Parts: sequence; C-alpha cells; structure tokens
Amino acid sequence: MYKILTDTNQVLGYVDKPNYIKLAENGDILPAVPVEAVGLNYQGTLYNLLGHNDIEGASTAYASMVTDGELNAMKENAEQQTTALQLGLVESYEQSLQAQASAEKQVTDLQLALVELYESII
Repeated sequence: MYKILTDTNQVLGYVDKPNYIKLAENGDILPAVPVEAVGLNYQGTLYNLLGHNDIEGASTAYASMVTDGELNAMKENAEQQTTALQLGLVESYEQSLQAQASAEKQVTDLQLALVELYESII
C-alpha cells in the first residue's frame, strides 16, 4: 500500500499501487514505470512528481510506501471506529426500544382512561 502526498507532505489518500504517468511526444498521457514517470494520476487528478514540472498547471505530489507501523495504526483506527459505530447502533436501538415501550405505555394508559370514561357513562 502507498500513500500519496503533496510536496508539503499532506496526505491526499492511499492506493494499492501508484498510477505513474509520462507524457508522449504528442502530449498524450501514458502509463509509466516509476523510473520513466514525470507525474502520477490520483483519483483523476494529475500531479507532477517531485523535481518535475512537465504537466502544466499541475500540483506536485509523490507516492510513499506505507510502513508496517502506519498500516497497523490504520487498522487499529479502523477497528476503533467500527467499535464506536457498533456502540452507537446499540445505543440507538436501545433508545428506540425505550421510546416504543413509552409509547405502548401511553397507549395502554389512554385505553384504560377510555374504559373508565365509558364505564362512568354507563
């Protein structure tokens, strides 16, 4: 896995494999191996690689392999987010059960009140 970073080291995102590109003589953008590349394509946006300015008007970015430590931290963060989401779902479900029980009690109370009213009329 690789992270795509700007020239100011801001992480743009993550990819399995960088999409390196080069420019043909006629200006077409072609896939490239890293040693031939002048840029990269990340999510449809073209970037010049560090030390290149072949792609007119493009910002600069580069790809860096994600270290095992970073990957483990990402997995741990994802697990924590999953756990937080699961806890939130459980809490929402419990709240909905409480609201349902409260509504059922109100209906029962209203039914009893109607029965009392009916009996008082008869």
